[in-house]
Amino acid sequence: MSRISISIAEPCHNIDAIKLIRGVTGISLISIEKRLAAGKAGLFYTAELFLNDHVEVDRNIRLLVNGLEKLGLPIFVAEIAYDESWENIANLDDVRISADDLMAELDNAKGQFSSLD
Repeated sequence: MSRISISIAEPCHNIDAIKLIRGVTGISLISIEKRLAAGKAGLFYTAELFLNDHVEVDRNIRLLVNGLEKLGLPIFVAEIAYDESWENIANLDDVRISADDLMAELDNAKGQFSSLD
């Protein structure tokens, strides 16, 4: 198990990204706008992988990653161990993984959780 976070690598203001993130996360528009303006430090999605809610988490991650990639925005994904805390990470670059690596992790888990296939 691990924890992941998703943000945008560079500060931006993109109304389509704001709408997408709002639709997936339910975060307020103002909060999303501030998080996008903060770049990689503006985490707008965090989750722990491979728990009871994995089907929903998988769906949300795929919606965000695929949607943001279609918008041409640079996605910043960070991953830490399940027993670590984001507050204890001094440099997010040290725990960065590619969006492709995250998607591969999710793909490898298909069939291990109900409703994934």
